[in-house]
Amino acid sequence: MKKNIFALFFTLCITAIPSLTFAIADIAVIGGYTPYGNIEFYEERYDSLKGYNYGVMGHLNVDTEVIMFGFGFYFHGEQLHYTFNGDTRNFTVKQSWGPDIIIMITASEIIAPYVRAGIALLSELKYDYGYDKKEKLRFLNSGWWAIGSGIHITEQVLVFGELQRLSMSHDNEHSSKRYTVNAGAMFNF
Repeated sequence: MKKNIFALFFTLCITAIPSLTFAIADIAVIGGYTPYGNIEFYEERYDSLKGYNYGVMGHLNVDTEVIMFGFGFYFHGEQLHYTFNGDTRNFTVKQSWGPDIIIMITASEIIAPYVRAGIALLSELKYDYGYDKKEKLRFLNSGWWAIGSGIHITEQVLVFGELQRLSMSHDNEHSSKRYTVNAGAMFNF
C-alpha cells in the first residue's frame, strides 16, 4: 500500500512540473583538426603533433527553458602525425570512448553555448616514437573538455563548433596533449 501511495504522490509531483521541462536524447557527428599538440617520450617533448579526428556522441538530456544538462557517451578516433628527428611519425587513436557530460545554455532561440567533459574508459593506440612502433590498449588513460557554441538550424538540428582539449597518458614514459577545433551537427529527438 505504501508503494502505491508513493507512486501516486510521485506521479502527481511529476505532472506538476512545467511542461517545458522534459528529457530528450541527442546524437551528434563530429570532426575536426588538431592544429597544435605535443607528445612526450621519456624526457623529450615534440610540439608538432597535428592531424584530424572524427567521432560521434550521444546524450540523454534534461532540458529546461534556460539550461540543458546531458549525460552520455563519446566515441572518437584520430589520425595524427608529428616530427621526430626530422622524420614524420604517425600517432593513431584507433578508438577512444567513454562517458561524456554536456551543459548547454539557451542564450537565445538560435544560439546555444555549451561546455562538455569526459574521460575515456578505453583507448586503442598505435604510434611510432622513432625507436619502436607500439600498439596499446589503455583503460582510463585520457580525458577531454570542450567549450563551444551551436546554432539551431531547426528545433531538432544544431550545427556547432568547439575547441576541445585532449590529454592522454600512454604509460609512465609517454603522454600527449592536444587542442582540436571541431565542427559537427547534433540531432535532438
